[in-house]
Formats: sequence, C-alpha cells, structure tokens
Amino acid sequence: DPYCSLTIVPAAEPNGNVLVVFHGGGWTNGYKEWMLFMAPALTALGVTFVTAGYRLAPQHVYPTQLHDAYDAIAAVHSVIPEYGGDPDRIFVGGHSAGGHLAAL
Repeated sequence: DPYCSLTIVPAAEPNGNVLVVFHGGGWTNGYKEWMLFMAPALTALGVTFVTAGYRLAPQHVYPTQLHDAYDAIAAVHSVIPEYGGDPDRIFVGGHSAGGHLAAL
C-alpha cells in the first residue's frame, strides 16, 4: 500500500538515537510528509528522523493502523544501521492519531 512507507532523514553526524513519528489526521486523512517539518531541528542534534505512514479509515479499520505501525517500527529496526541509527535506541512519537499509535 502506498501509505505504508517510511521517510528516513539521517543526521549529518548521527548519535545513534532514532525518532519514528506517526502523523495525525483522525485515522481518516493525513500523510507522513506532514511531520517532516521536525526533521531539521532533530537531525541537527544527531537524531535520525523517521516518519512512517499507515493505511487510513474508513477503507482500513482498526487495528490495521496499529499493525502498520508495528511493521514500520520493525522495518526501521532492520534498516536503521545503514543510516547511522542504533536499533536499540529507537523512540516513537506522533501527533494526534499518530500519538495514539505511538502510545499503543
């Protein structure tokens, strides 16, 4: 699904920390690119920034979004060393519905 993808923004001098962020949108709209405004401030601190998409309702009902979030984190865990991130230092956050996914 085109919504299930990652955007990885590596830090110029990575410190190993990784932040995966999920977008908001009430489960029905939004896209991962909304969260890219955060990347410059975080990558300047050495954090590898990742924003992840997930399938939206009503076409995809819960817990589809939660499974997509799990899959995104698993994918980040496997590829993040290529971007200077430490798979044991992945942090998760989000905005609105994305914050709900992060909390779950």
